[in-house]
Amino acid sequence: MSIVLVIIGLIVGGILVAQGLIRTAELRSIITQKERYSTAVNTFRNKYNALPGDLINASTYWGAADGVDGNQANCYTNTLTTSPLTCNGNGSGIVADTDITLIENGVNCATCEGLLFWQHLANAGLIEGTYGYNGNMTPLGKISSSQWWASQNWDTNAPSPTGYIYSASNWGNIFILQSNSPFAISRSPIAKTGVGPTAKGPFPILTPSDGYYIDSKIDDGDAIAGKISVIEGGGIANGYCASAAFVNSSATSASYVVSNTNVVCGLIFHQVY
Repeated sequence: MSIVLVIIGLIVGGILVAQGLIRTAELRSIITQKERYSTAVNTFRNKYNALPGDLINASTYWGAADGVDGNQANCYTNTLTTSPLTCNGNGSGIVADTDITLIENGVNCATCEGLLFWQHLANAGLIEGTYGYNGNMTPLGKISSSQWWASQNWDTNAPSPTGYIYSASNWGNIFILQSNSPFAISRSPIAKTGVGPTAKGPFPILTPSDGYYIDSKIDDGDAIAGKISVIEGGGIANGYCASAAFVNSSATSASYVVSNTNVVCGLIFHQVY
């Protein structure tokens, strides 16, 4: 009987080790994916002298999804994953935040640059996949049920235009890693569920330990400082992902709550392109 228990223990231990190795590989793949997208953006900018999504004459390269000039209010809702036809950005030099509600209400496609970002990169042959309003709008992450988002945080201590991202410093151009829940992947990215420093995204994808692993590998391991910040999932109490994130607007440092094994975090990579 004791031999059987030992064998069972070895099997269980082996399974746990294997699961840990698989998870570590997934987390490393997120880092690789982020670096690949950063490189793709820089290559795009060097070739077209503009950021993807913000390219003011994108329709001259890939055709106009609105059938007119790529600037009509209904343009983005006509983009398809089966076609390179696209829309123009506004040429402001930043990737403007996207509010799907505005798009569906017929607001000009200058508000959908965060979604055009990925279609322009794919059209240029710099990333894999096809993106459009009728399907995946952004790439899926290497971690199961995750997706990427691109945006721009405009000002120090100020919300982005759609109001769902807040920072204690200027984040610049950002990538967001979050869950690809059916709502998120087919419509809006992180939806605002609070105000000021309590603003949260409702689609967490990582445990605090996962976030710390990625942060410590390519940044400083601090949940607020440096070039990686956490965003806590909506409906999750403050402080479940990071000790001071979204709790104290003046906080300049926070630790990951690694004792919490629940999926409560998303990650924001800033100053990435």
